[in-house]
Amino acid sequence: MKVYGIYGNHDIEQSNKMSYVNTTLTNDKNTVWGTDSSKMETDSRIAYYYVDYDCFRFIYLDNNYSFNPTKNVWERNYDGSYSYPSANTNGYSLGPVQMSWLKEAL
Repeated sequence: MKVYGIYGNHDIEQSNKMSYVNTTLTNDKNTVWGTDSSKMETDSRIAYYYVDYDCFRFIYLDNNYSFNPTKNVWERNYDGSYSYPSANTNGYSLGPVQMSWLKEAL
């Protein structure tokens, strides 16, 4: 049976846990990850993907991004945190890269 999971509250808040959780989210070989290759990459830092099942598309998003105004970049909130860095803004966002991916996925 195919399995599709999603992150829950604080599922990936410990360091090195993200790579474990990402690999157990789905066992469907047709999962399309939000990476350039559409495959889950070895560092497992991309946590958004979709799966087509019959006539439905299930889209899983990751709102662990925030904007770093000092560096002028969007970044994924670091492992081991329970929030985005205090100097960042727009916490709990998808970020522009994921939003662009989402538009294509839709």
